[in-house]
Amino acid sequence: MKTKSSITLLLGGLLLLTLRQAHATTILHDDMSSLTPWTRSNTGNNAPTLTTVGTDSAIKLANSTVYETLPSTITGDWSLNVKLESTTASRIQTVGLFDSTGTYGYCFSWSSGSSASSLKMLVYDVSNTSGGYTTYTAGTTSNYVARTTTDYAVTASGTDALHNVTFSWNSSAATLSLYFDGALLTTYKPSSSYIYDSFSRVYLSGNTSGVFSDVLVSDVAGVVPEPSSIALVGLAALVLIVIRKKVYTALC
Repeated sequence: MKTKSSITLLLGGLLLLTLRQAHATTILHDDMSSLTPWTRSNTGNNAPTLTTVGTDSAIKLANSTVYETLPSTITGDWSLNVKLESTTASRIQTVGLFDSTGTYGYCFSWSSGSSASSLKMLVYDVSNTSGGYTTYTAGTTSNYVARTTTDYAVTASGTDALHNVTFSWNSSAATLSLYFDGALLTTYKPSSSYIYDSFSRVYLSGNTSGVFSDVLVSDVAGVVPEPSSIALVGLAALVLIVIRKKVYTALC
């Protein structure tokens, strides 16, 4: 009976995990195989180009900023996942979700260098600055940042390696969370003056060598695994159902 109960509990846990992740709705998924969906917001700088990192398609920014409009405006929870290339050069890459005019939003920035890399979260409010984020130039974050968190050191793999960064917003808890390669790095609660509730654009901004791949926006706060991972969990649950039947038959 103990064996049967253990299998039942394990099966239940896997099924709950599968159902939770399956509930996540993908708002936007861009594999970065085309520049067409992206609009340049500071056309005076170098134009972005397509590149590859291993087998992944990517966009390379050269001191420029681009944005893509979401199919629908988000007013609740969200997660923004993006793959960023590790580099030993001293660079700042910024990724975030903003309102429909680029006036306010939440971002994270990756600062890289020859000796260390770090991530931090940024709250933007550029309503009193001419042009807003739409004319933002990479590396000039101090002109627009209303609030920022501490720099958190991360271990990057070196040049030509992509790392997963997930940035999420829990609207009911009014909390931002930042994950690096699936592990929670830090959380942050903005003050009441900087609680935003409308998100319509994904912004990417980067210095020379800034490389971005596989942008995924969903309506669930936290790390949302890739569809292939969800499928594996579902398959494991199915296998356990078969095993449980056999064990139950043997015990009876």
